[in-house]
Amino acid sequence: MGARVEITPAILDKIEQFAGQGLTEEQIAHSIGIGYSTLQYKKKEIKEIQERLKRGKSKGISAVTNKLFQRAQGFYIEEEKVFCDKGRIITHTIKKYFPPDLGAMAFYLKNRDPENWKERHHVDQTRHHAPTESEINSDMTPQEAAESYADTLRRGNGENVVPIKRRK
Repeated sequence: MGARVEITPAILDKIEQFAGQGLTEEQIAHSIGIGYSTLQYKKKEIKEIQERLKRGKSKGISAVTNKLFQRAQGFYIEEEKVFCDKGRIITHTIKKYFPPDLGAMAFYLKNRDPENWKERHHVDQTRHHAPTESEINSDMTPQEAAESYADTLRRGNGENVVPIKRRK
């Protein structure tokens, strides 16, 4: 086997940090200077690696969920502006408001409460066809057939009937 890899507390901290930032296990392995297969082997050997990966992923998901929730509700931030006026440095705090975001609201609700907030698509399955008395035959020109069909639709009795079939 190759060189021995030591998993130190600092490496475990990095694994958790990288997992929290959304890196894949392959990216994490590369970032800490080992191969992906070595990370997989070490995960089996050292249970704390798996725990740190789970904890890091959980922290990342939690952070993003909190930001999504904040975005859905709207929020204020404070920005500090520094400028110079007649040789004096002046610091001014500005409060900015970000209104609620409809897309964030919809995404949050569809994922957190899908029973009440799923997308519903209603498709009208009523078939509207011309009545059967429509007379279209192979001796007609396309224009005559279209006019006959239009006349039949205008005379229609509002029933749902079978589609027109060309007669030969």
